[in-house]
Amino acid sequence: MSSIGSLIIFIVVFVLLFWVIRQMKGNEQFDERQLLGRYKACRSGFFAFMIVIVLDAVLKLFGMTFYEDPLGELAAIFVAVLVFAGQAIRYDAFIALNTTFRYQLIVFIIVCLSQLVNAISQITSGTMIRDGRLTLSCLSILCVITFAAIIIMMLIHQRMTQEEA
Repeated sequence: MSSIGSLIIFIVVFVLLFWVIRQMKGNEQFDERQLLGRYKACRSGFFAFMIVIVLDAVLKLFGMTFYEDPLGELAAIFVAVLVFAGQAIRYDAFIALNTTFRYQLIVFIIVCLSQLVNAISQITSGTMIRDGRLTLSCLSILCVITFAAIIIMMLIHQRMTQEEA
């Protein structure tokens, strides 16, 4: 019954996100500075991804992993997204296509809250650690940390921009 409930929650969140994204139609034009910032953000995210993948491979090579097998690779994706978003926010580039600050913030808050509920349920059920190793259930916490950090960076950048204006 728990998996059916999780599936229903996932579908509801997906439909809500799809609806919010559909409402974000915009015809924004980006200048060269923003496009260059986007390039730098992509490059930084790629290198962060590669560094974490190599670190994961080294840990596996020496048998020092403290997590289940695909968790390292999936964590690398979250690190890459976090680095990309941080650089995109820093360079005032666009994080997503045709979106405004408000809609991006709404989507990130929805994702963060939905994963927070999932993480709390997994913590209370005790599925985060099995046989002394982190399980894939930790992905919810990684998602919460990633999106919460992005939200904080966006709010700080927005406040700094408003103070400069």
